[in-house]
Amino acid sequence: MKVSIPEDMLEYGLDSSVVIDFAEQEDLQIIFPDEYTLQLDIDSGTQYDAYLSRLEFFKKFFSIKSTEIKPSKEGLPHQHITIKLEHPVTDIERIFLQLVVGSDLKREVYSFLRIQIGDKHPTLFLEKK
Repeated sequence: MKVSIPEDMLEYGLDSSVVIDFAEQEDLQIIFPDEYTLQLDIDSGTQYDAYLSRLEFFKKFFSIKSTEIKPSKEGLPHQHITIKLEHPVTDIERIFLQLVVGSDLKREVYSFLRIQIGDKHPTLFLEKK
């Protein structure tokens, strides 16, 4: 699949190594998902409400072991939601499911583009230590 990379992403850096370098400079914790984990990025109360609504639909098809919600490094209303599933998912499935449940659209598109360039960490969280 051929994709166009937006200018702002080129300036920011498509490869996750740029994000990892930033995290190390800012003394942030890097959290990589395992094969059972979804990492949702929620940026507003409206997105959180959509997440709650979508989650009910999601649970009709997917078994959830646990859910953890906490403020992201930016503070509320920004939140990181970690969902542990009963069954493993691939990176592309993870991104799709995160989008379905209501994660930030821009983040998930960037994660998809990272897969397209072969990045080994298309999805991750940065959190305060």
